[in-house]
Amino acid sequence: MDQLIASIKKAGDNGPEIVAILEKHSDFLMKNVSSLDQHLARYETEQWTCLYAAVIRAKLMAASSIEPTHLIEARTFFEASDSKRLNLVKPIVRAIGRILTKKLIAQSIAISGIPVLIAAIKRIQDTANHLTCLHVNLCQLALSAKFFNPLLPFLNADLLDVDNDRKAYCIKDAILYFYYGGMIYAALKMWDRSFKFFTMACSIPTPSCSSLLLAAAKKLIIISLIHKGEFNAAEFPLLRRWKYSLEAYKKLEEAFSASNSTALGEVIEKNSSTFGADRNYGLVKQLIDCHVKYRIHNLTKTFISLSVKDLAVRARLDLPETAEKQLLEMAGAKSIFVKIDQRNGCVRFLDNPERYESPEVLDSLVQKLKAIMDYDMTLRRIISEEASTTALGEPCVKLRRLAIHLLESITGQQSSGLPVLSTPACKRKHPSE
Repeated sequence: MDQLIASIKKAGDNGPEIVAILEKHSDFLMKNVSSLDQHLARYETEQWTCLYAAVIRAKLMAASSIEPTHLIEARTFFEASDSKRLNLVKPIVRAIGRILTKKLIAQSIAISGIPVLIAAIKRIQDTANHLTCLHVNLCQLALSAKFFNPLLPFLNADLLDVDNDRKAYCIKDAILYFYYGGMIYAALKMWDRSFKFFTMACSIPTPSCSSLLLAAAKKLIIISLIHKGEFNAAEFPLLRRWKYSLEAYKKLEEAFSASNSTALGEVIEKNSSTFGADRNYGLVKQLIDCHVKYRIHNLTKTFISLSVKDLAVRARLDLPETAEKQLLEMAGAKSIFVKIDQRNGCVRFLDNPERYESPEVLDSLVQKLKAIMDYDMTLRRIISEEASTTALGEPCVKLRRLAIHLLESITGQQSSGLPVLSTPACKRKHPSE
């Protein structure tokens, strides 16, 4: 132990050398797990963060199962650790996250690890916009536990930077983060954010991770149909390589684009085994209800008013009561604006009452323009830093990844923030026309 301490002291702030020293002594730490605490009692956690991280990893690896004492010790360590020193040993921090996640999920107690990883992420993050090697593990725990609220502040933050330690972070981590994030937002029915995350997963250029990207592409098609009512394959050239693997999803998109709900149901039923094997059947089933809503929404772009009975016929619904129920749900979600006259059974479609010249909208636009300028400055800084500090040829994938994260964040800000205008009532018509 004294030799290990002396070696760490000698290494100073040389992260790779410290990691190499700790890896060299990993067997020693594993064999002496039971007696390590008495040796560590002489050393402060903050000053000896690197050593404590290696000890935590050894204890987790040696344990047949994760006990509450392990979780308390790990969380206490991260909260007391020195951020700078912790970042020197990111490969070991990554190993802690992986071991903890794997064992907690196997024990069906994933929820207990969420506070530990949140504490760890906050320590190794440079800013709230920094994607770390632990974000993926946090998403895995949240999905296993079906407990998402603590994760939302991390998912909602626009990412402007990623870990640059190649031993602690790889491009697959970025794809997995957006893939799991898309799944979490889909579970919460936050379709706009889910669509954005799957879009980003499918936009990261990489020759590897084909199976993961294919899984993301399948979910992207479904989420796009739910969120936008269509899927534009031209926006995703990456999908061309999986033409045959996506055949069932292409048929699903074609059926959704038509107005015949029966045909959509037949496609879903015919390909149910494929959707089930892909674990997408639950999402696909939601398309039937969405299909009805989009048919009604299209009618609001064409007519000023309709009787509820006529609406049910044009939307191909069985009963007027079903049509009225759908109208009320859509009006409650503010996806359409209507006035229903119960006396004569007539529905009048209205324009969005929001006034786009209001001070609130102007302030929102100013804030978003400011954010875009900040993003542009950040991108320029990243390019400048990478060009001056990275070996020739190495920055290509890294810069493209960062640029994609950045530009997609900007696109999300623009598309979600600017008002979407519906067809004005003066340009619509009555059923008699």
